[in-house]
Amino acid sequence: PIWSAFGVFSYKDTTSPFGFIVDINDPFFTESPYSPIFPSSGPYYGFDISHNYLIGPGLNPLIIDNRQRITLAEKSVGSGIIRFSGLATPWFIDNNNNGRWGPEPQIANLLYRIVYFDIFNPTAVCQDFTVALDATGNATITAADIDNGSSDNESVASLSLDTTTFTCVDLGENTVTLTVTDTSGNESTCSATVTVVDNIDPTAVGLNITVQLDATGNAMITTGDIDNGSSDNCSIVNQTLDISSFTCADLGTNAVLYTVEDSSGNQDGVTVTVTVVDNIAPTVVTQDIMVNLDGMGMATIDPADIDNGSTDNCAIDTYSLNINSFDCDDVGPNTVILIVVDVNGNSSEATAVVTVVNPIPTSAPVSGGDQSECALSPI
Repeated sequence: PIWSAFGVFSYKDTTSPFGFIVDINDPFFTESPYSPIFPSSGPYYGFDISHNYLIGPGLNPLIIDNRQRITLAEKSVGSGIIRFSGLATPWFIDNNNNGRWGPEPQIANLLYRIVYFDIFNPTAVCQDFTVALDATGNATITAADIDNGSSDNESVASLSLDTTTFTCVDLGENTVTLTVTDTSGNESTCSATVTVVDNIDPTAVGLNITVQLDATGNAMITTGDIDNGSSDNCSIVNQTLDISSFTCADLGTNAVLYTVEDSSGNQDGVTVTVTVVDNIAPTVVTQDIMVNLDGMGMATIDPADIDNGSTDNCAIDTYSLNINSFDCDDVGPNTVILIVVDVNGNSSEATAVVTVVNPIPTSAPVSGGDQSECALSPI
């Protein structure tokens, strides 16, 4: 209750059942020593006992005692003139707060304390609100964040929200309800949109790695090779590398930018070092050859004479032979080794047969009158 005053209930009906209603124009209000305190303007409320409810302008019915006595007001009775007449027998409360039926039906002016009940709901006014998640992926709001000037004809007792905490799953727009309660327990609600945002960048953590070129001279890496525990207050949804493929041209150290992005578009990047190496030896292919001694009984060969299409995943740097010169002592088949080294120092070798031939018989004259330095050898 908001305020109360002494008043007079004047008998209204002449037939049973009957009702009492406050008569603010009764002379008792100006004559009573109890100094009644009514507000300067209405509405004023009374009790319609015939229908068992509290009556007044814009007031929803409130059920009262079925014995036709007023139970919503305080049972406080003062002295005054009580007159009885009429057809109905009233139930009233005496000065000892004892209820009883009156004698004969009469008109009754009963001094009674009436109570004014605040039946008007507050006015709830909401505003939309944006809240940012913290580093743990959580956010909290209060009713004051949503309230935009809610009011009441008396006073607001409390403000409450149906939802006050938010997490990453609530990113975007969320509807919340603000409940405004006044000191009489009347309530009103309004709805607002709470937009949950994430403005915190993820943390990119990268790892320096070494990558091996394959047999084709290529190497690929993925973000999984580089990620070393990147994190976000919500979740990382995208990871990228500015360079993910390497060739022989990238041998050595390479700076690679690793970038992570969360579901709100926040990004963070870190530069890592990718060292490209080639550990694959060349593939050596040889061929057998035949070589003739010259008039001096000598013959020489080059690696190109033995090589038959050796390859490397990057490039070959050098070719060499363990034996590249022959004389009369080498007439016949000789095993030689072709050694191939690539640009990264990897080497391989393979053998070939060099058959040395003396094409000039020792008994045959040679140009200039010389004879072969070697003994006659079968071909």
